[in-house]
Amino acid sequence: EARVSLGHGYTGIVPVAAMSWARKPNPRVAGINAPAIKDARQVVTPGDVIWVSADSATVTETGAKGRKERKTVPFDPAAVKKGTPIPLRLQQEPLVQGAVASVEPQSGDVVALIGGYQFGDSHFNRATQARRQPGSSFKPVVY
Repeated sequence: EARVSLGHGYTGIVPVAAMSWARKPNPRVAGINAPAIKDARQVVTPGDVIWVSADSATVTETGAKGRKERKTVPFDPAAVKKGTPIPLRLQQEPLVQGAVASVEPQSGDVVALIGGYQFGDSHFNRATQARRQPGSSFKPVVY
């Protein structure tokens, strides 16, 4: 697991299972074919700045009949106490940029026009300014 300092006295833990998608960079092996990590130190080192998100937690509660039940509960920021580690998941900012144009077939009205991942990083509107290959957009005309 990786221990994370979040500042102001808050800490978190990223278990290896929550970073199982990560791989040690190796230019000779494609990402999915690289061996899975077994130790957090293979992908993160002390001092790294990483992107994480709060994960759900598994708690054990005593049910109505006195039996212990394991239950997954979503993250509740109001319940966090300083010194108690927060369960976290390792995240990665996507590199892929895309666009969607949704048109009402009966009227031809544009219902939605969305382009890009984060407008603050790039003010280029991928929905209206990108030059794309037609791809599947012309299939209804051909078939």
